[in-house]
Amino acid sequence: NDENAWVQYETIEALADKGLLVELVKKNNFPKKFYHICIQILTEQIRKYKVREMLPVLDWLKNEVCEDDRKVIDIAHTYYVIEEKEKAKEIIKSFLKENRFAVTRYGLHDLARISPTFDPSFAIKIIEGVLKSIVKIDDPGSFLVHTCIDSLERIGNKKALEMLKELAKKYVAQKHIVNIERTLRSINRLATNSDEKWYIDFLKSNPHLGKSDLV
Repeated sequence: NDENAWVQYETIEALADKGLLVELVKKNNFPKKFYHICIQILTEQIRKYKVREMLPVLDWLKNEVCEDDRKVIDIAHTYYVIEEKEKAKEIIKSFLKENRFAVTRYGLHDLARISPTFDPSFAIKIIEGVLKSIVKIDDPGSFLVHTCIDSLERIGNKKALEMLKELAKKYVAQKHIVNIERTLRSINRLATNSDEKWYIDFLKSNPHLGKSDLV
């Protein structure tokens, strides 16, 4: 019942804070009945304390407990943090179908949000897949787009900057003012003196943009 689930939730959090989660596994005392609302707090605590000894529990959750894409993505994120990087990547890649992610829009949000955790080249691949998936579900709205923009800024390498520039051009063509402003803010934070020519050309091509659009 709900009361038992919340007791389990609070117990997991308390044990993690005291460094005792591993003891449950060592003594084979991990609960056989595991409530779904507790999966997130468990994975959060494993990531927070980088408890690699909880790997068998993660494997069990992935194979026996988790059913929806968001929980599986959360487990992939946790695998990566505890240095099971290839296992994490394989899970993410398993969602790809024709370069798009076959997950819910909330799953897309989770993928975009966690992408900077991964190495830059794989993080970029995640964002590319999410952006293609947004087109597929015909949802150009701010919810997913802004998460991708934020993550590209956090990834922060040359490829991420180039992708932001392409997005800026796309949103100008769509006359999507909110997305233009959000993209340009991230470009400003990553741009260097070598990007001056791009800015000049961008402004010449889009004279209707005011100064406020570029801040």
